[in-house]
Amino acid sequence: MAPLPNPTKPLRRVKPGPLDLADVDPPRWRVFAKGREHGPFTLGQMRAFAEKGRIGPGALIAAGDGAALIPARDAPELAACFKRDASGSDAAQSEPGNFVVVAQLSEASEGALIHALNGLGRFADAGRHTFVLRSRVTLAQIQTALQHALTSKDTALIVDASRDRLAWVNQDPGAGTHLRSVWAGKLD
Repeated sequence: MAPLPNPTKPLRRVKPGPLDLADVDPPRWRVFAKGREHGPFTLGQMRAFAEKGRIGPGALIAAGDGAALIPARDAPELAACFKRDASGSDAAQSEPGNFVVVAQLSEASEGALIHALNGLGRFADAGRHTFVLRSRVTLAQIQTALQHALTSKDTALIVDASRDRLAWVNQDPGAGTHLRSVWAGKLD
């Protein structure tokens, strides 16, 4: 049990007014994706991005102006957000999952997409820019890999058929909101 304050000692006064959170968690983090710099973000925002899969362990980040670019998994402040297995590699699903990837992309991006899928697991071409993927990686890791492989003009929809989840790459915010509302919406 914590001791009670000493009644003979005056209490320290806190200056009146709202607490400035920028003093506690300054926005200094930057994310580099799709050839652009995003941010600055606070450490709290970065942790939330990582936990929600918006940035993956391999996402390039910098902890301030002029700081070196490093993979997010190598930032000590974010390392706990990315689970690792005993070998030190990014955690994978314990059971393999089935995914469907549907892309709209330029001819120049086809090779990059195939290369990314090759690194994620076993896949089969199911039609023009439609692939079935069997992998142990997470949906967020697939999304991150495709974000790095595709240009900003390409789009992709990723369905985690094993876990009933949905993700996408390069959809405008309105389309993403609509996709999510249909996927999780009621039919009434």
